[in-house]
Amino acid sequence: MLDVPHSAILCTCRACTLLFDQSTAGGRHYRLLPERRAALSGFHIDDMLWATLGVPVGLAFFVRDGATGEVSVGYPSPLGATRSAVEPQVWEEVRRGYPGLVDLADDVEALLVHRSRTAQEHWIVPLDDCYRLVAVVRTHWRGLSGGSEVWDHIDAFFAGLSEQD
Repeated sequence: MLDVPHSAILCTCRACTLLFDQSTAGGRHYRLLPERRAALSGFHIDDMLWATLGVPVGLAFFVRDGATGEVSVGYPSPLGATRSAVEPQVWEEVRRGYPGLVDLADDVEALLVHRSRTAQEHWIVPLDDCYRLVAVVRTHWRGLSGGSEVWDHIDAFFAGLSEQD
């Protein structure tokens, strides 16, 4: 479950899961994290659009705020998740590349992009998957480039998404 105002992911027992499964329970304060993990085949963000997004790395996740409609981008770093705003017209261009992004659940679902090295993966995932990826990077990053160990773990993370898909 997500504590929306605090952007905090919380564990829930079965009873709370059943309670918060109702759209009116929790209001805008608590939202259940979905379970959908979908690879977006045929979706591609070209280098020019990626540069316009202003994301300096090849791993990023995009989340739409349900209260404002604004989209933010987060990316894993050795210090945790770094977040910044996405210009609305740039997000619209990304969304035009894959109309299914209009169905992205506010606050709790993300477009996860992996463009590092030779990868070209695009996923719709629950927000907690993005934070798991942040933890993988924080835990295994070594030196300036991250070292080979972090990339092995990142590859395993995305292979795990494929197995759950």
